[in-house]
Amino acid sequence: MNPACVLRRSAAARAPLPAALALLVAAAASLAVALPAAAAPPPPAPEFRVPRPVSRTLANGLVVQVFEDHRLPAVHYRLLVKAGARDEPAAKAGEAALAAAVMRQGTATLSAQELSAKIDYVGGSLSIDADRDYTMAAADVRTPDRDLALTLLADVAMRPAFAEEEVGRMRSQTQAAIRQSRDDPGTVADDHLVALIHGRHPYARAVAGDEQSVGGLTRDDLIAFHRTFWRPNNARLAVAGDVVAAEVFAAAERAFGAWEPGEVPAPPEVAPAEMTASRVRLLDKPDLSQSQVRMGYVGPPRSTPDYFPLLVMNYILGGGGFASRLVSEVRAKAGLTYDVDTRWSFGVDRGTFAFSTFTKNESVKQALDLALDVISRFRDQGPTPDELAKAKAFYLGVFPFGFQTPGDVAEQWLRAGFYDLGDDYFDRYRERVRAVTAEDVRRVAGAYLRTAPANFVVVGRAEAVAPQLAGFGAAETLAFTARTGAIPEVAQVPPAALAPATPESRQQAAAVVGKALRAHGGAAVLKAIRGWRTRGTVTLTMGQMSLDGEAAEYVQLPARRRMEMSVMGQPMVQVTDGDTAWVVMNGEPMAISAEQAEDMRAGAYANPVHLLQALAEPQADIRYVGRLPFASQEAETVEWVRAGGRPARVYFDAAGGELMALEQPELSPTGADWVPVQRAYGDYRLVGKVRYPYRVIVYSSGVKMVETALTEIEFNPTLPAELFRRPGH
Repeated sequence: MNPACVLRRSAAARAPLPAALALLVAAAASLAVALPAAAAPPPPAPEFRVPRPVSRTLANGLVVQVFEDHRLPAVHYRLLVKAGARDEPAAKAGEAALAAAVMRQGTATLSAQELSAKIDYVGGSLSIDADRDYTMAAADVRTPDRDLALTLLADVAMRPAFAEEEVGRMRSQTQAAIRQSRDDPGTVADDHLVALIHGRHPYARAVAGDEQSVGGLTRDDLIAFHRTFWRPNNARLAVAGDVVAAEVFAAAERAFGAWEPGEVPAPPEVAPAEMTASRVRLLDKPDLSQSQVRMGYVGPPRSTPDYFPLLVMNYILGGGGFASRLVSEVRAKAGLTYDVDTRWSFGVDRGTFAFSTFTKNESVKQALDLALDVISRFRDQGPTPDELAKAKAFYLGVFPFGFQTPGDVAEQWLRAGFYDLGDDYFDRYRERVRAVTAEDVRRVAGAYLRTAPANFVVVGRAEAVAPQLAGFGAAETLAFTARTGAIPEVAQVPPAALAPATPESRQQAAAVVGKALRAHGGAAVLKAIRGWRTRGTVTLTMGQMSLDGEAAEYVQLPARRRMEMSVMGQPMVQVTDGDTAWVVMNGEPMAISAEQAEDMRAGAYANPVHLLQALAEPQADIRYVGRLPFASQEAETVEWVRAGGRPARVYFDAAGGELMALEQPELSPTGADWVPVQRAYGDYRLVGKVRYPYRVIVYSSGVKMVETALTEIEFNPTLPAELFRRPGH
């Protein structure tokens, strides 16, 4: 509201009433005695009550809960399985999450495409997601399609295919997502904090695992995890919406009755790390002007009887947004940050208390000192009556919003059952909130809040931040890209050939390659090419940032290759003469590792001419994969197993035969491991008699990394030997 408008209204209110208006007011006053008495206020609306389920347990142990709600013609299925990241060994971190992702990609009877087509056709949804303690599968459809959705859900839960191709694809996508998340300083700070807090306990690890642990997971790992934990006696099914309970129980028996129960092992008990002194971890990221700051330690489990006092206490301290003390002191009064909060993360085992903020590199100590002082004073003083009333009002008011749809009701009851909160949990929720007193808040603050010993994590520019952390505890400084230490080193899964090595498969592959040779100018024309020179522009994509530059390539077959690139005025050269390989940076030649040299040799086949020449060799191990969708088109797909190399997959346009893409393992940008790299070819033009792509887009683990656009190309040029000679030799 405009303050000037408020002032104008106030002045008008103080002005004398116009004569006509004064007469009306007087007349109304004289008639007041004749007016009927005001009607009594309406009774208060009845307090929201959470629907209760009708439950039955099937013979195989599957608990089925039904919530009838006929207001809308929709049905919501939720299947909770007591298996999550807590149940996987450290070396296989991410196993539960990857298993859930791949389960959605096909069953013993339906491919990934067929499964998606069936649920999409009826406008429904089907998903599976793993968490720390459990995995939740969900299906939502209109009432007429309820039987289809239940059938698909049961098929996915009981008979996932774990097809090798889908395992590889989802593994790569997961690694790409993890890699992308590692660009976020806040995510990195959070991951390192929980690693320090929980030590060897599974809660120390990210649910998705890390790039390396996911890269070590195999199809057999996922099958074993599913076979062990996905059992009906380890699961609960909730069905909510436009259904009749008796019909649901019969349908659940038909869909899940054949699901065999089994003995489910309990996760090994790991005691939380005990702390006697504070620890500080500084992750150096020199390009940051602001630091991410974290502090935390082990908290109570979800079963704690102090759950409701802790909720109220945390809202007042740091969980209540602008209503919290930390926001008032650190943000509003001191102006040291835009956001500051505290949170409790509860689990089956002991959870986490975490303080979180960000501030300028130069004010890290000031922000931490002030925040810790606020926490200490709150612990000593407790809440004010106004703070207590507002916190309780918040939880009482927000309670119904957790049950806005029948699907929400189903999920809330499944979680309550999982954590064994009792059948009266939702009935007594508001009663328990109202019962929290100032003394309760003061008691739990004294019992659970502390400023030392604690774990501190800061992501920022070490040069500016390190001197400020000297008084907080024993410190270590790591690179921003350092692993958390919660997941051990894991060997990566080598890529495997997927296509059959049969005579029929090889013949079909040869036919596809023959068609491609004709589409690109003919076998004789391509075979006559023994080298080339190209120039063009290059765009590198790094997170949200794009960098433009220039690139050139010089090749002299069979094995000489030189690549030049200049981005932001910084030149780089990579060369291999067939036997050795090196890079030149700032004018200085440097040897590269054997893996990097192998990567350069693999990259040479990214040139369509060289690739087609290699595929056409009589001794080439090529196999037909089949017709697969690619970039909204249908592609004839060939697998190529190079001698001593890693399997590659080549996509050709099914109609015209042109090369569409090459997909093969190459070194990640960090050089840490091999990742799937895909080159998509486009903008075809004639160069003499050769049909050649002028645009190439490179994706690493599904993330766009490089785009090149040619401006010049010459086949069979005369290239001086000096181009491929190492400086100083």
